[in-house]
Amino acid sequence: MGPDSDPVRQTSSSLPHNESLEPNGNLTVRSNEYPISPKNKHISRIASDDARDSKRNSAISTASTTASSVRRKTYIGHWQLGKTIGKGGCSRVRVVRHRHRDQYGAVKIITRSVAESTRAQSLANLIESTKLSPGLSAVGYKPIPYGLEREIAVMKLLEHPNIVQLYDVWENRNELYLIMEYVKGGELFHYVDERKGLPEDETVYIFRQIVSALLYCHRLLICHRDLKPENILLDREKLTVKLIDFGMAALQPQGRLLSTPCGSPHYAAPEVVSSRPYDGPQADVWSCGVILYVMLTGTTPFNYDHNNDIRALFRDITAARYIMPKDLSYEAQDLLGRIFIPNPAQRLTMDEVWDHPLLHKFDAEFGLDGPDGTKEAAVGKPPSIDEWRVKRIQDIDREILSNMRTLWHSETEQSLIQKLLDKNELNQEKLFYAALLKHKEETLESYDGGADDISYSAIFYHERRTSAPEL
Repeated sequence: MGPDSDPVRQTSSSLPHNESLEPNGNLTVRSNEYPISPKNKHISRIASDDARDSKRNSAISTASTTASSVRRKTYIGHWQLGKTIGKGGCSRVRVVRHRHRDQYGAVKIITRSVAESTRAQSLANLIESTKLSPGLSAVGYKPIPYGLEREIAVMKLLEHPNIVQLYDVWENRNELYLIMEYVKGGELFHYVDERKGLPEDETVYIFRQIVSALLYCHRLLICHRDLKPENILLDREKLTVKLIDFGMAALQPQGRLLSTPCGSPHYAAPEVVSSRPYDGPQADVWSCGVILYVMLTGTTPFNYDHNNDIRALFRDITAARYIMPKDLSYEAQDLLGRIFIPNPAQRLTMDEVWDHPLLHKFDAEFGLDGPDGTKEAAVGKPPSIDEWRVKRIQDIDREILSNMRTLWHSETEQSLIQKLLDKNELNQEKLFYAALLKHKEETLESYDGGADDISYSAIFYHERRTSAPEL
């Protein structure tokens, strides 16, 4: 079913804020049965430095991460903890500053006790429960971290100007710390909600960046699966966006489909809410369409009914039943209509979204009508391997192999090893291994006294670090 006609733009009082519904009933954050320990070298032990009497930026606070009444400066390795800038579920986000490079970041602090004792409410369970409970409301579900190790492995692989970078990962007995690139300006959600929708040229400028980041991910066979304005950071001065939160991201090998529903109800594709096997990139296309609609109109195309019944929301999604505001341009209406198609095989692909006239309507105005505006420039060079050094099983780095197991979770370790030792085939496994090895070598060099101007290195490997007192 197609869109309904409406002569005016919808004027919802507020854009609904979506909490992500997790894909598994049980957390994959390690439980007491599988404690995170120094043996898990891809997550390093937290170290605290002695507090020093020095001036600091106003964004950096004296708050300790413990409940101690003694207020003191605290560090996560070389990162000085600052003020809290966000909270949610079992995590909070604080500003951090590197003590040597005067570089800022944002640390996502995940409380281990909460994460380990709370069960995720999965979108799969929510969909199933709608069949049993007619009056089910979406109120009360809280987001829980899912696939933390896989999220870290994915973020190690991704290097794109519109994807937030992960600098470092630390742990102590009580908390996990993910130190990431700091983007001032906050969520795209708040920017759109405050303005009740954006002008078309501004929308296109932002949307192009989102699509280019996803084209990059899909080329690596990685789909995000939880796209929404809440998971996109926006620098309000430069209008530069950064995709965040890859906790539900999945590797989809060629020729296979995904099966686990996950994400956020308002942005989920028909095949996802219908619990059918689905193509991850095509589900991402649908979510992008919802984001585009939200930016243009200030409201979501698919919503709960007056009883807050999520079944009504799912029915509208599966039927692609929504209102198309007539004041949208022809190009915008055409693109939305080609995205909001229930059958994913008939829906535009992400490449076709990029090629649509709407995304190039303002190329001249943006200065993107030359080489800088091409898909190749936006997405980047295809992955390649300069030199393949794995000749025998002894050459395989066990830490990197462990990272890869979190991505190819349905593959046996022996199967991955065989792919890495294949003398003839340049496969996805080799490309990922080479990328992870490159990160490891660069970050060890950076940590052991490499150039201080390396500001975008993901530091996960600290085998040579000695233990330090806990904060």
